[in-house]
Amino acid sequence: MDSAVLRAKIEFFDTNPSGRILNRFSADVGSIDDLLSLTLFYFFVSAFLVGGSLITAVVAIPFILIIMPPLIWYFIRVRNMFVVTSRELKRIEGLSRSPIYAMLNESI
Repeated sequence: MDSAVLRAKIEFFDTNPSGRILNRFSADVGSIDDLLSLTLFYFFVSAFLVGGSLITAVVAIPFILIIMPPLIWYFIRVRNMFVVTSRELKRIEGLSRSPIYAMLNESI
């Protein structure tokens, strides 16, 4: 994030008010600080549950190995669609809050 802003062209700073840039930095860093540890915990719990379930299912019914590749492919497609949609929603949220920070920065 830092390197992207530091390597940006001057016209980026001319077209984007400093409040908008500050808003994006503070929102991203705040989200990372608040959610990273909890997200990692839930990820590992879910990964172990899914892995254990898959191993149990394969040991009990080896036929499931044939069904797994299409299911994994479908899961990856749905996940990619969710990531794109979620990123767009976060961008729209950042744009809707940025005028407040820009006005605050100009006031100071």
